[in-house]
Amino acid sequence: VIVRASSRADAWMAFAVTGFLGGFTTFSALALDTSVLLATAPLVALAYLGVTLVVGLLAVPLGAFLADRR
Repeated sequence: VIVRASSRADAWMAFAVTGFLGGFTTFSALALDTSVLLATAPLVALAYLGVTLVVGLLAVPLGAFLADRR
């Protein structure tokens, strides 16, 4: 007997897998860009890393605020 998950479970699984794998690709791109910049322009690398982290952390409350404004 094949048991099919509900469409809600399918949607949750797609969301979780996409978010999980998307996090890996985003982090690997950040790490690669930073390592290349460290080899060529260390100050630019530190600025890039700092700005990326600050903007990313500021985006969280902004996204939460915008999501509440339905």
